[in-house]
Amino acid sequence: MPDGDQGRRLSYQELGEALGRTANATRDLMTRETVELLLAPLREQLTVANQRADSAEQRADRERGRADSVAQQLAAVETELIATRVEAAGLRCKLAKAASDLAAPLRFGWRRGFGR
Repeated sequence: MPDGDQGRRLSYQELGEALGRTANATRDLMTRETVELLLAPLREQLTVANQRADSAEQRADRERGRADSVAQQLAAVETELIATRVEAAGLRCKLAKAASDLAAPLRFGWRRGFGR
């Protein structure tokens, strides 16, 4: 090529002749290479996005596990609280009965002592 043709693009025919291929084969080759060049950064971006998605999914799984653990702990505490309330109610009943059992003889004994 002369120096004046420096900025001129080669046709598929001219490039094919230089590569020993037909114009159609050269066009197909150039198309595939162009597509590969364009797809490479997209593949990299997709790989990074997939890694981030995997990482986020793993974090979500860990958080679900923690939430399940906390829910189990909460259920155990609620069960213990209910048992404690039942026990407290039983003790209040016993205390009220003991108080009424102690007060009953005193009331009747006091009245008898004063002649009523």
